[in-house]
Amino acid sequence: SVGKISGSTSGIDIDAFGWTQGDLFSYMRLSDDPNFGNTGTNTPGSDIDAVGVISSVPATSVPEPSSAFGLLAVSAFGVCSLLKHKWQQKKLI
Repeated sequence: SVGKISGSTSGIDIDAFGWTQGDLFSYMRLSDDPNFGNTGTNTPGSDIDAVGVISSVPATSVPEPSSAFGLLAVSAFGVCSLLKHKWQQKKLI
């Protein structure tokens, strides 16, 4: 957590928290504190109009476990088929 922001136009510079150019982020989470601010109106909470970054890094895709399992199953099927074929050839000789 980097703290709270209040006011009409505010910002956070995360460089002040020790991040360097080598540190990469694919996202940043902004959340509203329900116990902070004007709660006596019909529209309490934050009004986030825009979020901008000076530089960003695209998120890298992570394969789903089911994809890896499917690839393993297809590979095992191929190996079994190959071994069965070789066994049948030896049987004919």
